[in-house]
Amino acid sequence: MLVGPLCEITARDLRLAFWQSQPVVDDEVKYRHRVTALSYLDFCEALGRLADFASVPTLHDMAALSATNIIDFDLRLPKASVALKKELRARRPSSRGYTAPTEPKEGLGGTDAPEGGGNIMAGDWEAMAEAEEAEYQRQVQEAYDAEDAAWEAEQREAEEAAAAANMDLTAMAA
Repeated sequence: MLVGPLCEITARDLRLAFWQSQPVVDDEVKYRHRVTALSYLDFCEALGRLADFASVPTLHDMAALSATNIIDFDLRLPKASVALKKELRARRPSSRGYTAPTEPKEGLGGTDAPEGGGNIMAGDWEAMAEAEEAEYQRQVQEAYDAEDAAWEAEQREAEEAAAAANMDLTAMAA
């Protein structure tokens, strides 16, 4: 495990960032170097993914240790109580990559969650993904409905303009 001033990054996080930053290669044997190495752009993407995996302390976390900056936070953290260290080192839910966490975290539906608080473990990750997909589908449907409404309004305007032009022609003919 690599430990830095901002977070703990595991070998698993490094592997995830590497493999998720790989471009698709149609022939892994012919283009072996593309599968086993990263281009500069892919490397930058991997760094971005690692930064997303990191849990940078919030202002609330820094206030808990009376730290003025992140380096001060990192220096004061070893002197904090065990419970406070555990709370401050816990990763935020979005920094876990694409897999479910292996242990519940306080405040995230673990054993200390309030009554009715969801457990963000394997089963709830699927429910969250389904909810996000449903929301996405709703937004797509709204966009399609708005596009259809705009097209129908455009068609009505064109029909009204054609009817008005037709009335003008009949008035001229009379």
